[in-house]
Amino acid sequence: FRGAIQGEAGIIISSALFALFHFGRNSSQFPRVLAIYFLLSLTFGYLVAVTHSLVPAIIAHALYDFVLLTALRHYDGRTSPAR
Repeated sequence: FRGAIQGEAGIIISSALFALFHFGRNSSQFPRVLAIYFLLSLTFGYLVAVTHSLVPAIIAHALYDFVLLTALRHYDGRTSPAR
């Protein structure tokens, strides 16, 4: 995705598209979640621009997904983590 679009459209447009494609349609937190995905994507785009490689962005994306999914796995839907 980023390798094809960022080179043609730039970091801002590719980040906006990334955020829109990764956003859940049923979220009640639309502006906040969209902003988080956009800022995260800007970070990935910056990594690609600085390193001239997709690998650091792929690793950062995988690390983010791992941390998020690990946290969600331990969260039971209430206000405190599951025990």
